[in-house]
Amino acid sequence: MVPQDCFDLAARVGGGPVSAEDKERLREAMEEDPSERRPFMAAALLALADSCGRAGLETEEDTLRRRAEEIQRRQERGTAEEPMAAPAIDGTTGTSAPGLVAMAHAGLIFIPGQESCPTHLDFLPMQIAQDARKLEDAGQLDEAEEKYKHAVAAAEPGPLASPDDDDVTLRLGDLAGFYERRGRLNEARVLLERAVAMKDRSGTFPGPHAVLRLQLVDVVLAEGDLAAAEAHLRRALELDESFREAPPSTLEKLAIVCARQGRREEAWTFSQRALDVPGNPAGISEGSSGPSWLEALLAHDAHERGDAQAAESHWREALAILQSHGQAESALAAQALKELGGARLRMGQHAEALPFFRRALAIQERRLGWTAAPTAGLALELGVCLNNVGQRGEAETLLRRALAWAEGQSYDHAGHALIAIHLCYVLEGQNRFEEAEQCARQALAQMRQADGPPDPSVEKNIEDTFRRLAVAQGRSVERG
Repeated sequence: MVPQDCFDLAARVGGGPVSAEDKERLREAMEEDPSERRPFMAAALLALADSCGRAGLETEEDTLRRRAEEIQRRQERGTAEEPMAAPAIDGTTGTSAPGLVAMAHAGLIFIPGQESCPTHLDFLPMQIAQDARKLEDAGQLDEAEEKYKHAVAAAEPGPLASPDDDDVTLRLGDLAGFYERRGRLNEARVLLERAVAMKDRSGTFPGPHAVLRLQLVDVVLAEGDLAAAEAHLRRALELDESFREAPPSTLEKLAIVCARQGRREEAWTFSQRALDVPGNPAGISEGSSGPSWLEALLAHDAHERGDAQAAESHWREALAILQSHGQAESALAAQALKELGGARLRMGQHAEALPFFRRALAIQERRLGWTAAPTAGLALELGVCLNNVGQRGEAETLLRRALAWAEGQSYDHAGHALIAIHLCYVLEGQNRFEEAEQCARQALAQMRQADGPPDPSVEKNIEDTFRRLAVAQGRSVERG
């Protein structure tokens, strides 16, 4: 991938639900070759990592940050060994692309006539911000805040920078993200409003400006300011449409904001525009229309706001619209049924959840067969539900089919582990302890192959399972 592709992908990922195509592009970014010395690639991957963090894609965020670190380390070594290997640029156009001045300050590129640039990565604001994120992830919040502020200060205008330098706005976005994650929304909003005002004045490339606007939208929505959110979304849409097709995620957020303000017909228009974007992967929206897709978007929005009752109501409305339009066998219908079943499960109503999961699985089995992840995922949910109501024979059949799918693919180790451990629980419930142990070992092995650090709570849960199984068989406790 080239850096601009990463920045564009960051705008889409940070702006809403992640499509299947964008997930594939994320996988490409995660496999970026660190030996390729492309200017701005580390910055682009870090921007993408930040968007993944906001979208809750923790594994992707961690992998992208580590890949960016490796690129930076290689760049640092390369700068020391062959300082003129990076491309030189004409001094009169030194601020024409995102981050050029910051890269010059770091010694990663050289502007003719500016030989006094430092040559160590320690001076790069991006590196300081990355160190701040590590401190934040380690729970050292006071130190992280100071580091984020240091990154902003390091990016402020200097001998080679202009007052509207891109790096300043990026670092303001980093500090604002820290405040947003800490629930300090007013402070985040002030920083982001400053950043977008700088972008308005500078008139630089619109992509990063749109990303900042969308970050500000998340903050003002969290504050409940729908009018401000709509204004920023419309500006982000205007910026994006100046150089590319409007991202579906921005159109979808506009649909949600309009609907929440009572403007349903306008909301339907935006949701239909999102569906009609050329090249937009259909995913669960396949076969749906503006009204049904709007209900799905509103259901997701209500769920994120913690309004379970509203989310269920919107899913029921989406299903009714689909059925009235002859789309009862669509991917969106299956998703609506799955969500309605999940709502029953969260209320402890396992028997009531079964019909929803059965209907959803039947639709996906007819649509996709048993070689697709959505079918296996529904088989897992139905299998868990069946085990909870004591129907272990049917649960085992479904989970074994799902496990066969998992064993035939090599990328979703976490999903593989989840299926194996739930099959273990079904077998344990039938007193088939040796078979259950084999599944637990399979789950542990797959979990340890998953991207990112192992989840200690999951590992402890599997170890507790080994302990129970050993005691049940009259053995001394052994570890997995």
